[in-house]
Amino acid sequence: MPKLSKEDNAILKDLLEDIKTDMISQQNALGIRASGASADSLQVSDSSKGPTLTGAHYWAFLFDDTGRGPGGFPPIDLIKDWIFDKGLSISGTIEQAAFLIGRKIADEGTGIYQGKPGVKIQEIITEHLIAASGRIARRKVRKILEPFRKNKTL
Repeated sequence: MPKLSKEDNAILKDLLEDIKTDMISQQNALGIRASGASADSLQVSDSSKGPTLTGAHYWAFLFDDTGRGPGGFPPIDLIKDWIFDKGLSISGTIEQAAFLIGRKIADEGTGIYQGKPGVKIQEIITEHLIAASGRIARRKVRKILEPFRKNKTL
């Protein structure tokens, strides 16, 4: 893979920052953010291959086309944290509530898996790729035309 120019690297980094911002905005708008840990986990950083966007593994369960399917019991401690972060009012102990929620997820999957809206990652990426490709194309055209402008032969 060829090394990115500084300009292309900056455009890609901006693209990933915009994608990150939109992911968090959709998560907030959909009400699927509790503690903010998933949003805080999103990081744009530089690597040897160029900028990357990384986040906690459970982002995969927040996307519109996935969710968490049934099977396997989710971690009870994470569910207890979620109950606390959401400020849910429960009857009984938090352990009992977390167990019941975990059993329901294990049996049926999450709401997103069942069809509730999640973060529309494909739409976010497509929208920002179109905008970034336009910026890259304009920069490339300017670079191609630069010698002609210097010579005033246009």
